[in-house]
Amino acid sequence: MIYKQKKRNLKRKIVGQIIITMLVVLVTINYTLAQNFSNSYLKVKSNFEMAKNQEKTPQEIYEKASKAIVTVKTDNNIGRGFIVEAGRSCSHSEFAVITNSHIVEDNWKVKVILANGEEYSGYVFKTDERADLAAISFKLPLLPSFLAQKKPLPTLDTLFFPFMFFNYARVGEPVYTINSSEETSNSFAAGTISSIDPESGILHDAFITHLDSSGSPLLNSQGRVIGVNSGKSEAGLNHAVSLEKIEIFVNPFVVTKICFN
Repeated sequence: MIYKQKKRNLKRKIVGQIIITMLVVLVTINYTLAQNFSNSYLKVKSNFEMAKNQEKTPQEIYEKASKAIVTVKTDNNIGRGFIVEAGRSCSHSEFAVITNSHIVEDNWKVKVILANGEEYSGYVFKTDERADLAAISFKLPLLPSFLAQKKPLPTLDTLFFPFMFFNYARVGEPVYTINSSEETSNSFAAGTISSIDPESGILHDAFITHLDSSGSPLLNSQGRVIGVNSGKSEAGLNHAVSLEKIEIFVNPFVVTKICFN
């Protein structure tokens, strides 16, 4: 009887030690995760603040952004987009263009016209009608004779940090875009964010321009993409798809750090 009691006590003691050990391990893991999260948060916040402080002149913003803007043409529509480097294969350099879904509509094959006038066949491989976003793929040959004459295509820089911690766009903030029409190309426009829809995240911007800016990037004072222009209201306000929607749309098929070459 005494032996059985000692055996039960020993089992309780062992179980108790195991539970205490597990609790200590869980507390240690949670503390480590919290510390890592805190350090990552501070690092991202520091990078974000540094990016916010790197303001460019309107001339600098236009000089870089205009080279990454393309014209997207279908049989019955025309708009803008901007280049994102998506990847490379052994025989081609492949790029993606971000634009509006209302520009490409139901077309799967489109024309992509670069800033220098060169034209390439593009293929629509992803659309989101609710967000009014579309992604187009086009390729450049990587043949030695071709590469000898070509410079890398410019791509656009964004604020793809974990932006849920920060106000990446604020009412009253100056913004820029590049507009176009059949007769005019690369018309630069400046404005301000007039309002932000809290539910949809749609940015409303006031630009002094009569041109259509659909598909072109909305840029902040650092020259970074914070939205994709998607149309104009009767009141004259420009609508732009928010960075949050763009990141959700972009993440599955391109790297999240997009920068100028």
